[in-house]
Amino acid sequence: MYSAKGGFTLIELLIVVVVVAVLLMIAIPSYNEQAARGRRAEAKAYLMELASRQERFFTQYSSYADKIHEESCVGANCGLGMANDLSQEGHYQGSLSATPDSCTPTGTLCVSFVLAATAINLDEKCPTLTLDHTGKKGVQDETDPIIIDYCWR
Repeated sequence: MYSAKGGFTLIELLIVVVVVAVLLMIAIPSYNEQAARGRRAEAKAYLMELASRQERFFTQYSSYADKIHEESCVGANCGLGMANDLSQEGHYQGSLSATPDSCTPTGTLCVSFVLAATAINLDEKCPTLTLDHTGKKGVQDETDPIIIDYCWR
């Protein structure tokens, strides 16, 4: 008499392993892309916050700020008044370049600016997002509008 034992055959087990491997090959890159998009949302919000602070600074001092933060200062020399140059979650580091070169809000007035948010843990597709005084969005060292739209979507 034949007695059937419960369990899996080797073929069934191999099929399950292959299916799981294929699912992981699809899921992991998709997850990583969504995580990068979430971090880029942080960078965009950070740049918008800095740009908003620049406009308030311009309203008050008739010049754009030339720095994001300053340790001990008073008035226009404090820059944008941020505690540091990191985004809220710390995934991006901000930088600010104002023109003309060597402008200061209390000396030669700063008439334009470019803000940049650089990924601390490298984002291969969009390492640095930029925003200027006109609201023009960009990606550092990139002029292709398709890539700029991809990074800012």
